[in-house]
Amino acid sequence: MGVCDEVAIGAIIAARRLGIQVPSGLSVVGIDDHEFAEMFALTTLQQVPRDQGRSAVAVLLAEIADPARERTELRMPARLVVRSSTAALQDDAFGL
Repeated sequence: MGVCDEVAIGAIIAARRLGIQVPSGLSVVGIDDHEFAEMFALTTLQQVPRDQGRSAVAVLLAEIADPARERTELRMPARLVVRSSTAALQDDAFGL
């Protein structure tokens, strides 16, 4: 898994240059759903930065208003967008 879609796209490009087939030889997953993710058929974990930022600001303002309040844990929804950069693991993938 890439740390972001840009890194995952770079992995796809590098794999192609090395003759590694994506996804039969290597599955690649990114994070963000970058505007180029679809062009590279990249499977990615879609996030919504605007919503994440809005929620973070709300928590920060609440903590400024009441520094003694309990710590807030945020869990933001993300959606897996499956494209063709991933495939099921083959039984013999590791020679087992």
